[in-house]
Amino acid sequence: MKKLTTYLFTALLIVAFTSCDFLEKFDHFGAGNTFDESFTVTVDENDPSFTGSVEFDATDDETIKENIDRISHYELNKLSFVIDSYNGPSSSVGNGQFSFSSLGTPVGSPIVISNVNFAQLAASGEEFEIPITDAFVLAVGDAYINNQTLTVEASGSISDLTEAASFDFTVYLSIEARIDVKDD
Repeated sequence: MKKLTTYLFTALLIVAFTSCDFLEKFDHFGAGNTFDESFTVTVDENDPSFTGSVEFDATDDETIKENIDRISHYELNKLSFVIDSYNGPSSSVGNGQFSFSSLGTPVGSPIVISNVNFAQLAASGEEFEIPITDAFVLAVGDAYINNQTLTVEASGSISDLTEAASFDFTVYLSIEARIDVKDD
């Protein structure tokens, strides 16, 4: 029994010293979140153009908010949208773009989306990933580092409208923040 106690005590000391060494090397951690915001668009056959926007604020995530002064880097992992519902002609096709801004200043270049059948996309429930460039990822990271919000605007038009149409967009923004633990 005495050997077992000595063995456990020794093992505990080894683990404790190893853990301290590990913690000294621990200089950052990641906090990630996928934000989602929704908006509704309504168009009619006389004016088939649409515009809708959502705003993302990194500090909507509690971990990011609590550590905002220690964040050294943001990484945008994914930007996507889902058409949650669509009411209108099933053959109508949409073309448009997503544009981005922070405090009214454009962020990156608009991203063009073509030939989207909103009825089919809504019925499938498929998430449509918006292609992003490295420059856009950097621009979003810079906006968030400076505690600025990101506005995503969808605009475009629907062709072959024979009646009014409406659809609900949900835009998803997945980010990862690097939070520094130690001061340099």
